[in-house]
Amino acid sequence: MLHPALDPWLLQVRRYRQQWYQNQANLPVSLYAGLQGLCESELLAGVMPDLPGQTGQWWMASPYHAQLSRDSVILLPDGMLPFTEQDASWICEQLNPMLAEDGMTLVSRGAALLLCCREKLYASPASFGDISGKRLPDRHAHGADDGRLMRLQSEIQMHLHRHPADHRREKGEQDIHGLWLWAPSEPRPSDIKNYRVATRNPCLQAMVDGRDANIIISEAERLYEMLKADARLPAHVLLAGEGHAVLLSKSILPRFGKAKWQPKSVKHESELFSFLRGMLDAT
Repeated sequence: MLHPALDPWLLQVRRYRQQWYQNQANLPVSLYAGLQGLCESELLAGVMPDLPGQTGQWWMASPYHAQLSRDSVILLPDGMLPFTEQDASWICEQLNPMLAEDGMTLVSRGAALLLCCREKLYASPASFGDISGKRLPDRHAHGADDGRLMRLQSEIQMHLHRHPADHRREKGEQDIHGLWLWAPSEPRPSDIKNYRVATRNPCLQAMVDGRDANIIISEAERLYEMLKADARLPAHVLLAGEGHAVLLSKSILPRFGKAKWQPKSVKHESELFSFLRGMLDAT
């Protein structure tokens, strides 16, 4: 089914041709990283002006707000959590004295957060896109250092519980309860193309130039900030969901009948990114 936030454009998207693909990019930053052919942390590190020396590994650090249910902890969807440059600076000031003991430094660019580690951690946690809006995992990630990673995240949780952000509470915003560490990568040269992207996602905004943008990348929850309800959609619209994405394209002969949102003739994710890169490079 379509996300309810897309209802204002429902009549338009029903008329588009559909092409289905496999999909693992469930966050705006993950989609943009896929366009670049990079890991999310490589992408963020590539736009950071200054990084700590002797860094052996990078991690994405995604803030979250959690709600306790009867038998689990549910994360607020990333598209519904306000997070600003002020919040990122605050969380670095809070956590870096503790992280320094383990040879780690949390750095920020805008509202995006990157954890720099002197020594490599061997762990493979779930992507933040796979858990945003869902349960906080209660079991270790895969890898020799999975327990160490979970303990680190638990220590961050406890610190933020004891030291909530007064400036967020004054604005009536949700507390930040923790950081999810994911998408590890090791320093290496990378080539980042300057695709001009319009977005309201706090993390992605730190990495892209929105001037004269020819592409919009947005969560469904934030799309209303960028498009009016009666706005005409572009020739191509990509809807990315869990496990699958559907590329919608206008055609000379419009589609008739009720659109069905069931994957069919699914192509590999690599073909999707190849098509998108070609389209962007041509413009």
